[in-house]
Amino acid sequence: MKKFDIVGIIDVLPDFYLKVDKFPEVGEKVIVKFLGWFGGGMVGNFSYVASKLGLSVALMGKLPQDKFSTESIKELRNCGVNLDSIRMQKNSLNRPFTIVVIDSSSERTIFVVPNITESVTLTKRERDLISKSKILYATLSNLAIEREAILIAKRYGVKVCANLEAMYLRNAPDIFKLFKNIDILIFNKKSFKEISKKGFEETTAKKILSEGSELIVITKGKEGCTVYSQKEKLNFPSYKVNVIDTTGAGDCFSAAFLFGYINNWGFKKTSLFASAAAALSTTQLGPRPMFCSYQEIVKAQRNMKSVSNFN
Repeated sequence: MKKFDIVGIIDVLPDFYLKVDKFPEVGEKVIVKFLGWFGGGMVGNFSYVASKLGLSVALMGKLPQDKFSTESIKELRNCGVNLDSIRMQKNSLNRPFTIVVIDSSSERTIFVVPNITESVTLTKRERDLISKSKILYATLSNLAIEREAILIAKRYGVKVCANLEAMYLRNAPDIFKLFKNIDILIFNKKSFKEISKKGFEETTAKKILSEGSELIVITKGKEGCTVYSQKEKLNFPSYKVNVIDTTGAGDCFSAAFLFGYINNWGFKKTSLFASAAAALSTTQLGPRPMFCSYQEIVKAQRNMKSVSNFN
């Protein structure tokens, strides 16, 4: 079996886009404009960008057999993602999806109808796929299967990276115990606040690192990002662009960050490249950016201006 840079558990969620002039108050009705739908899902978006950057990516897991899966799979396969281990489910009533509502200021609110958690066991092919990869990419959105995948990765010395959203952390049991088996934890500002509660950011980060994690990355939108390692804390800037849609920017950041990590770049080069990739992804509508190759990101980065200081 071929060895891949990154393996993930697929989560193709169609993103249905709506445009609204202003969000309604409770009990109010408003007219919205339907902008169309795009292939989405955190792992799907991540894999799209990672593959366009030149990393070898394979996805595994189950998908409902419908037009949304078919179109999204076609898009992923066309950019080089290996989908040989995907299992299609006929007549599945389990169709997760996302509604993205964008207002007149380009701010968006996202409603997620999640995947129905299944008590499943990974197949031998899936276990072999994990064991022969460099990094297992997770989101902790389907703990029933991701817990097993993470333990298999650690058994074979495979690094684990998790991109974490607050909505999945909120009700996850024993989440700090799970962090012990994750090498790279990527949070956004809200998801890190969810686990730190009223504690200080640096105190919480050091607590997680003391249990064995290698890196903690916290993305902070216009405020840039912060990287905590076992030795240091580093702050890096964001870039100023004309924002149209921020959906998928975090997935894009994660893909670009792991691209730098796999290529043994330093924290500064990796973080600035990832911030530029995320910024570039927000200049168009949809969660999977058209322009996200290494050359396209580097070219755009040269013309971007940072909006915060860093050390």
